[in-house]
Amino acid sequence: MIHSAGLTAYRRPPDRAASLADLSLAAVHLSHLSLFQFRNHREAELALGAQVNCFTGPNGVGKTNLLDAVHYLSLSKSYFEPTDTHNVLKGEEVFMVKGHHGH
Repeated sequence: MIHSAGLTAYRRPPDRAASLADLSLAAVHLSHLSLFQFRNHREAELALGAQVNCFTGPNGVGKTNLLDAVHYLSLSKSYFEPTDTHNVLKGEEVFMVKGHHGH
């Protein structure tokens, strides 16, 4: 069960050189997250707030998998599983993670 959902992601502006000495970051608000057959979520649609958001529920319902989906959007890979096939819902062949930024 999700009481409130929303995350803020950060990215380096595209016109800046990648340098550890100069990490100028711009805030990007992830306003919507859609999952299809990702890990233990058959389908999930989340409208995300611009401030702090909380995921609550019993163990094993997929709270951490929601955070992993945001990680996947950011870096094109799971934090937990190095192989994409391990991120597909058991018994299925494909998954989708989709995000929208904005207001």
